[in-house]
Amino acid sequence: MKYVLKVGLILYILLASCFASNKSMVAELRKNAEKGDATAQFKLGLAYYNHTGVLRDYAEAVKWYRLSAEQNNAAAQCNLAWMYANGEGVSKDYEQAVKYYRLSASQGNLDAQCNLGWIYHEGVGVIKNDSEAYKLTRLAAENGLPQAQYNLGELYYEGEGVSKDIVQACAWWQVARSLGQQSAAKTLHIITKEMSPKQRYEANKLAGSIYPLLAKNIQERNRYNANHP
Repeated sequence: MKYVLKVGLILYILLASCFASNKSMVAELRKNAEKGDATAQFKLGLAYYNHTGVLRDYAEAVKWYRLSAEQNNAAAQCNLAWMYANGEGVSKDYEQAVKYYRLSASQGNLDAQCNLGWIYHEGVGVIKNDSEAYKLTRLAAENGLPQAQYNLGELYYEGEGVSKDIVQACAWWQVARSLGQQSAAKTLHIITKEMSPKQRYEANKLAGSIYPLLAKNIQERNRYNANHP
């Protein structure tokens, strides 16, 4: 019992120290955000969304995301679009979500490209357009986003926005699985039972050819980001 209490006390001290550190971080972010620093505004919005050093407050998150988004911060635009799409801190509004996803996606934000692709596929806030869904999803997939890779596999499997191709679907699901997308393993377990040995071989070969492309694109994005802070 004494051991449990001792561990509990240590954990409490660590958590209290962490919270105090987060509060100090938020205070510094707020000071810079109020001066108009777009990055600080985005990070302060993130703190309110994630309950980091402040009480969770979606309305405050929206406020700071919006200020940052108006200064063309792509991450803030993407997160603000998410808030509109899910009605968090603001009334659900897919048209506004599409607006901010487009702004963010045009700057190369992979999450925005992926989510906007999903919106075009579902036809919420826009006219359903599977070709545009495929284009955006593939763009994010080729630049290394696991969720986009999984979604691209689905588009190939269903033949939506692109010709139906189970080999392509399987290859992209393999890539998504290797990068940690949680649904891909289960999907592959089911879908590979539908495939011939030749198709499985071709999918494995195709997946192997995708990795060098991903590495090249990720390296180029990292180089660009390093030169454009």
